[in-house]
Parts: sequence; structure tokens; C-alpha cells
Amino acid sequence: MARNITQTSADITWHERGNATAWDVVSSTTALTDEQLASATSVVAHATSYQLTELTQNTLYYVYVRANCSAEDQSGWMSIS
Repeated sequence: MARNITQTSADITWHERGNATAWDVVSSTTALTDEQLASATSVVAHATSYQLTELTQNTLYYVYVRANCSAEDQSGWMSIS
């Protein structure tokens, strides 16, 4: 969920349904396929929220999150709206 949206930032939140303590977050101005997400540069969040910054006003952003339990164990990507 996106909250506290300003012209240049937005707070993104999600719910953890397992026991993950880290998540990968990707944002893009275009919808991404699974293949594109596999090679996308992500940031790591250590809470179920992340603040996107340096956004461009009047621009649609797509945000994806996945649980990152270890280098070999990640969930699938989920779209945040």
C-alpha cells in the first residue's frame, strides 16, 4: 500500500505472512515481467515498509516486493498498489 504520497516521495507498506526479516524492493515507471525483475536492481528493506524518494510528480510507479530469507531462498515478487 502506498501512503504519505508527496510530489517526490511515497511510503510503501506490506504485510509479512511468514517469518522473513528482509525484503527486496524494486520500483519502476513501467510494469516489469518476471524476467526483468530477476535482473532488476533492488534495495533491501529490514521492515515491512520502505520510503521511495526522488520520485517525479505526475508519474505512475510500479513497486514490487519479495521476501528475502537468504541468498538461496526468496519468495516470488508481489506488486504493491
